[in-house]
Amino acid sequence: MMETLPYLLNNVLFIILPILCYLLFFSEEETSRYSRILSKFSIFLTIALILTIIFPAVYSDEFYYDLRIVPIMMAVLYGPRLLGVGITLIMLVITLIFQYPDFYPDLGNYIIAVAILFWVKKYYLKAELIAKIMMVTLFYLLISITRGIYLIHIDQSQQLPLLIILSFITWFTILAVLLLIEHMEKQAQLKRELRHIEKVDAVGQLAASVTHEVKNPLTTVKGFLQILYEKDYIKEKDKSYMKISIDELGRAEYIIKNYLSLSKPKENPYGKVDISSVLHDLTNLMSTYKHQHPIQMVTSIEPILFVKGIKYEVQQVLLNIVKNGFEAMNEQGGQLYIKAMRRDPFVVITVKDQGKGIAKEDLKKIGESYFSTKDYGTGLGLSVSFEIVKRMGGRITVHSELGYGTIFTIELPLVDD
Repeated sequence: MMETLPYLLNNVLFIILPILCYLLFFSEEETSRYSRILSKFSIFLTIALILTIIFPAVYSDEFYYDLRIVPIMMAVLYGPRLLGVGITLIMLVITLIFQYPDFYPDLGNYIIAVAILFWVKKYYLKAELIAKIMMVTLFYLLISITRGIYLIHIDQSQQLPLLIILSFITWFTILAVLLLIEHMEKQAQLKRELRHIEKVDAVGQLAASVTHEVKNPLTTVKGFLQILYEKDYIKEKDKSYMKISIDELGRAEYIIKNYLSLSKPKENPYGKVDISSVLHDLTNLMSTYKHQHPIQMVTSIEPILFVKGIKYEVQQVLLNIVKNGFEAMNEQGGQLYIKAMRRDPFVVITVKDQGKGIAKEDLKKIGESYFSTKDYGTGLGLSVSFEIVKRMGGRITVHSELGYGTIFTIELPLVDD
């Protein structure tokens, strides 16, 4: 038994060293790892897989052991779906060539194991670190138990002490690789947040320099519109348009006045905001915009949906997202779907367009300052929107597919009326 341990420890190095080398010297954007099959991550996992299979820990002529389960688990849990399938197929091909008698048992075992991992992945990616450790521990415990049952079934119960030691070392290796990846991801996230803060600071400085210059003409225009609005000879229909213009100028003044809160958030007097009312006002406002584009708005808005926030900020968030939907379809046209509903404990607002969509590698960047999929965009509108929703205790999620459009989902904490 003791003669086997050095070979098994070599297997541990075969797994950890390629992963460590990848994380330290060849790490890539998280979006690349999750969206691309042939990535640096997949190459280093394949290297680790090949090494551990070709140089197993041999216990006897009939029994040998390796750590192939580790790269397969990491491929499924931290890579795109096809990477997990691809790494498993590579393992089966190598087994067919070098370890033919084990091919059919491995084929059945790993089909079941990978299927379970894909099911676990749905919850794994959203889980905290402790929960992730528990998930992989329970998964590998299940594998170890089935191996023990198999040894007893073939009258090889004398191998159980070795199996326990091997299983413990494998479990330790799985946790070591998991913690390495999670630590590096945390570091990458902190770097992204630092870059975001630096960009936000730049936005704040720019906003401070132009606020005064922009506010003066807005105040002048608003003043003249208010004077005209009070004249008796102005038609009521024209007055309704002027009222919308005055309200929008007031909102613009508010946005300019509070733009610095993007970089220096401050406490605001939050109150109850009726999302239903805001969305109905927004659709009326966008009716003037849609005349310039062959776009139809389809709305489904439940009545009386209250959230805690500032009305102007909520308007700003919704206008930014709806306007982006319009601009995504300004050439080919289409339908823009706006839906708002109560889903305790949130108000859920969905804005779906039929535009060209967003590439997978760009989805993670949505909401960053200065990132935009439009040639003329700055990305500041969505950056501000994400910041506002975050301060309100909500979140924005984006789903998109090239050629099929984009769906923005906004979840805001519900406040009972």
